[in-house]
Amino acid sequence: MKSLFKITGIITLFTFFMMSCASSQFENQPPFPIEKVVYNINDQFYTIQIISDQNITTVPTIVYFRDKFSSNIKTDGNQLNIIIPRKKLANIVMHKDPKKEFGNTIEMNDNKKFSLKEDEIVLGFGQKDAIKFYKIEGTQQ
Repeated sequence: MKSLFKITGIITLFTFFMMSCASSQFENQPPFPIEKVVYNINDQFYTIQIISDQNITTVPTIVYFRDKFSSNIKTDGNQLNIIIPRKKLANIVMHKDPKKEFGNTIEMNDNKKFSLKEDEIVLGFGQKDAIKFYKIEGTQQ
């Protein structure tokens, strides 16, 4: 009977620990109230508009959307305008000897910071030495 209580206790503690780690990745409240989030898909980039009912004074340092990220963020009063490229541009080092260029491959970084659904956006705000993240769900196209 005591071993059953120990096993149940260990499972409960493990479950609580795992749930608290996953939820601590995101903050509950962004630095400004969000009224509406709209995104548009183009051939080459995503455009995202985040509208607030107050003037936005704290601008995110990075935005994640559909496994892409960008720090190209402009603020216009109570609106954030974000542009995220859909394709990674090649950064190939050229050599004066064309034979050394043969076999050049593009390095692709598939490290995903977040696992996001199609309608989720993550805003990253730099505060002191750390970046705090806030997830927005249910965006509209």
